[in-house]
Order: sequence, then structure tokens, then C-alpha cells
Amino acid sequence: MYRICVGTQNVSENPMKPFLFRPQFLLILPILSLLCLASLCLCVQGTALARDIYVHNTQGNDDFSGLNEKSPGENGPVRTIRRALLLADRGDRIILVNSGEPYRESVLLMGRRHSGLPGFPFTIEGNGAVLDGSTPVPPTWWKQAGDGIFRFQPEYTSFQNLYKDGVPLERVSTEGMATNDGAPLIKLEEMQWCLYDRSIYFKPQRGWMPYEYNISCAGAQHGIALFQVDNVEIRNLIVQGFQNDGIIASNMARDVYLRNVTLRGNARAGLCVGTGSTVWLLDSLLGNNLYAQALTEENSFLSVWRSSLISNTAPGWVDDAIEEENGGKSSAVFFRDGKKLEGGLNEPLPPEDTTAKTPEKDAPEQDAPEKDNAESDDSPFDSPLDINDEGEETEGEKSEEEIDFPVDGGEFGIDFGSEDEEPEPKDDEGGFDFEM
Repeated sequence: MYRICVGTQNVSENPMKPFLFRPQFLLILPILSLLCLASLCLCVQGTALARDIYVHNTQGNDDFSGLNEKSPGENGPVRTIRRALLLADRGDRIILVNSGEPYRESVLLMGRRHSGLPGFPFTIEGNGAVLDGSTPVPPTWWKQAGDGIFRFQPEYTSFQNLYKDGVPLERVSTEGMATNDGAPLIKLEEMQWCLYDRSIYFKPQRGWMPYEYNISCAGAQHGIALFQVDNVEIRNLIVQGFQNDGIIASNMARDVYLRNVTLRGNARAGLCVGTGSTVWLLDSLLGNNLYAQALTEENSFLSVWRSSLISNTAPGWVDDAIEEENGGKSSAVFFRDGKKLEGGLNEPLPPEDTTAKTPEKDAPEQDAPEKDNAESDDSPFDSPLDINDEGEETEGEKSEEEIDFPVDGGEFGIDFGSEDEEPEPKDDEGGFDFEM
């Protein structure tokens, strides 16, 4: 038998011999090892240096680093969420200390530094704290409007809400009111209000003046706005009292997870999912928002799991997609517990199935119950809307559950300028100021 050798390559070698057992593999093994190590480093580089940044709105100081929750020195908590976001980088976690006092600010998450990685999200941990956008109405703003009714001009007027002791008052529509030369003759019952011609009209109880109550209106425009971020988680937070939306995924906010959030009493929507954004709403409650509990725009995605959208003041879900020129509609994609719905919801959306199993991609790091599609007796809401296996809606008993608002008012520490000055109303047309 002859062997023909070329260089060091033995062509008579068994061609079926696995490459891993050939000598050539030993030459490239170190290179493959280095490539694997480099890939691993790239995957975890955003989390290896991830930090916890603490925020305490009564004891914190924005000159501190925020790296320690209880340190009294320079490494102690910062005072504002806005400052924490300026200090934060990719994959960090912002932890709010629940001091019992609401956080009164409007914040923006934007770009790579406020993003995370799959499985390692950029996180805001609320610990049950309240983010409140309401503004007290100074006594000097009120003007007499006749028949026991008073009015004032808020700063923003495209959407508004009025609160007593932090709880929304009953709003009355001016549509259908008797008119005088085209203007409605404002008629209100005691403790009702309406919005007309850039002014809020309010009727107090007989013998009372409006400034004798703790009255506030929607002040800041949005609670939390997300702009071109990905892999973000916001959890255990209450967002209320904002002039537009509690939380808005404004544009290309992808893989945003809202877990155990309560979005209530906002003048437009509790949650708005904008163009190109994908949001998962998990174990949450939305109610008392005035235009929609959840609002979706064109080419957006919202998946709701074990959550309640209570349509006590507005539809549970409004699909606000733009009508296209061909007569079609670029509607949003909306799922409820894995079932696709279309066209919006005018009835409450309580948790139909509190034991529905959530796919891992929908709820990372969340343990799902073993049994699927089982009714639970532990739900705090009666189910007024069921969906059968064909996706059809069937009526049930309507929920009488109310959104629980705090009843304490308190001073907000907001500077209103001159006592005799009335603010210039702004018709912002739903826009947002994305300055940090």
C-alpha cells in the first residue's frame, strides 16, 4: 500500500473523522476561545458595571452620588428622579425611597443611556411611591362666574382635570348645554366642574368659596416619557395627576415592561403607546383617566396581562391610529392575556383570567402559575367583560370598583409668581416638552 503525502496533510486519513479530533483544530482553538470570551464580555458589559442609584425626595440631595440609600454624606441618595437619570447609564437601576410624600416632577428616559439589555433592563423601582403631576390652585386665581360658579385659567387647556384633596372631582361635558349666542350657559351641580374656552368652571357647596377647599388641577404635562429606548422596566409605582399621560412610550420605545403600576386621574390617558413602541402591561390598574385608560397610536404594540382598565371615566382602550388615504387604518396591535382584540374597548377591562400563563418573552423573570385559563376567586374586580374562545366579547356584571386615591392634600412647594397673576393658558395639542 502506498501513501501519498503533501506537506503535513495525510490524504489517506479517514475523511469521516470529526474535525474536533484532528490536529488542525488545536491550532484554532485558542482563537475560538478568545472570540467566545469577547462575545461574552460584550453581552454583559452593560450589566457588569450596572449601579443602583437611590432617590429620596425628602432627605436626598442632588449634589450626592445616589450610590447609598442611607448614607448622610456625599454617597447618599439624590433628591429627584431627574437627577438620578442624569447620573444613570445603560442597565442601571433607579430605586425610589417611598417616603410617604409624592414625587412631584416630570421625567424623560431617552436613548441608549436609559436602555438595558435583554434580561437586564434599565429599571425604575418605585417601591409603591407616588409620582404626582397636580398643581394647587392659588386663591387669587378664582374669578366669579355667576350663579355660585367660579372659574380660573389653568396653564394647559387641551386636557385638564380638577381634584379635591387629590381625588378627581366629577367633570360635566359642555355638549348639550343650553347656549346663548353659541356659548353654553354653564350649569353645574355642587362639586362639579367643566372646561370651556380655556377656563375651568367649578361650583362649590352652598356657602363655600372655592379657595376654602384643597383644590388642584393637572399641572405637569407627563409623568414618565420614554423616547427611543429599549429594554426598560418600571414597576411598583403610582402615577397620577398629569395633564396628558401618566406614562407615554412616545416614539420607538421598545420592550418596555410596566409591572404593578397604577395609572390614575390623568387628564388624557393613563398609558399612551406611540408609533413604533412595544409595551407589556403586567399586573397593573388603570382608571379615572379622562380620555382613555390606555391609548394606542398607529404601528404600536400593547400586550396586557392580568391587568384592569376600568372605564369609569373613559373607555378602557382607545385605538387612536391615523386614518390612511386609501380608507384603511394603520391600527395598533393589542393583546389581552394572549388574545388579540381590535377597535378599542368601551367597557371595563378587568383581569378575566388572573392565572393566565404569560410567555417568557412577555414577562421575563416572572413565575407563571401552572394552570392556564382558570378562573380565580382572588381577583379584586368583578369581571364585566369576558372573551370566549372565538374572541367574542360577552357581557357580565360590571365592576363597581373605584380607584383608590389619597385623601391628604398638603403643600406642594410650588412657586406661582405674583399673587394677582393669572397664568396664560396653553393649548399644547397633546405635545410634550422633552427637556430634561
